[in-house]
Amino acid sequence: MHSYNHGDVQNPDTKFKIVRLKWDAANKIVTQVDDLMTNLPNVYDHWGGRLISATLNGSHYLFYSIGDLGISEDSNPNCYPNQADNPNNFTQDPDSLQGKIHRFNMDGSIPDDNPVPGNSFYTRGHRNPQGLAFNPIYGLIYDVEHGDRTDDEVNLLRSGMNYGWKDVRGFANDGSHPGEDQFATNYVPHPNIPGDELTDPLYSWCTDPNLNGTSWSEWCTVAPSVAEYVDNYQIPEWNNSLLVVTLKDGDYTDKSLRVLHLNNDGDAIIGEETFFAEDQDTNGRLRDVAIADLSVFLINNGGTDRDKITVYQYVIVCSPWPPETLEIFPNPSEGIFNFHAPDTIVSTYVYSLTGDLVNEQHGELYSVDLSNIANGYYRMKLVNSGGRIYNELILRK
Repeated sequence: MHSYNHGDVQNPDTKFKIVRLKWDAANKIVTQVDDLMTNLPNVYDHWGGRLISATLNGSHYLFYSIGDLGISEDSNPNCYPNQADNPNNFTQDPDSLQGKIHRFNMDGSIPDDNPVPGNSFYTRGHRNPQGLAFNPIYGLIYDVEHGDRTDDEVNLLRSGMNYGWKDVRGFANDGSHPGEDQFATNYVPHPNIPGDELTDPLYSWCTDPNLNGTSWSEWCTVAPSVAEYVDNYQIPEWNNSLLVVTLKDGDYTDKSLRVLHLNNDGDAIIGEETFFAEDQDTNGRLRDVAIADLSVFLINNGGTDRDKITVYQYVIVCSPWPPETLEIFPNPSEGIFNFHAPDTIVSTYVYSLTGDLVNEQHGELYSVDLSNIANGYYRMKLVNSGGRIYNELILRK
């Protein structure tokens, strides 16, 4: 994909297009260039611009993301004197290109089974989808996209579904933005889109509207840039996970690699780990990630005087037994928190941040089920068989 002049010298008109290059590997030259899709929009902001190929039910497709193409009126209310001119008003319109994930056949034509006949739109209601990933085990497509001050998202893409922007940010009923719960309650499916539904994300960073200051650094968003699905047995801890790299060094987040662990069906995120945040000043803004031969490759810009690829080597280390420190995993968790400790844990006490005891368990404990308590941060006190006390901060999501 690249930009080109859709107009002429006197009246230039910059657009994007997707081309197919035929590569002669023996002579290391391009022997043929074919335009597949042309006249794709290019404006001021939120291009999206991610392209992947995927095979679903035996058919081969190209998926291409286009953002809402406009600055949010919340972040910059003066960018458009008349907000009716803001391109982000059309993310819900299936006849517009912006705010959509598009699906094409490999020759650039439109598949017969797209949600609307003759229309490249596959899903709608996206803000700035910079990452697309394919899970070939279960034939699933994921996208990651930037929120506006809150609610960066990971979405599982289903044909014809609506992911909410700009009426819903993240989960429809989490209270992160005024009016989104009413929009969800009163949602009317589009009459021309079979099976249309308003769909929540799989995962959302920064759902707290209170972490929404006047400066971008105060927003708790992480700015996800790209996602890759891995089922790579060379790094067994990352099997069946999404790798997401981020762009932002803010008050609540660092530029880092996020490993999002999936359930066995690939349709839920059950844990998150963060890597390489301590190197963010050197690495800069992370744009892509790949794994090969026990190495993690990060493509980045900034951090030094030039853009670069940083390589981390995976090293197999035999862990001591019994373990020297307490580990709680996954954390955050949807309910089940597991323990890995020097001695057996015999008691757990879970307190709200205001000091209320919300859960207490005793016995020979290797995990605790907190699925019956509300989402949020808690303090967990753990007592082992030797009387040692651990205090840990956990997040129930």
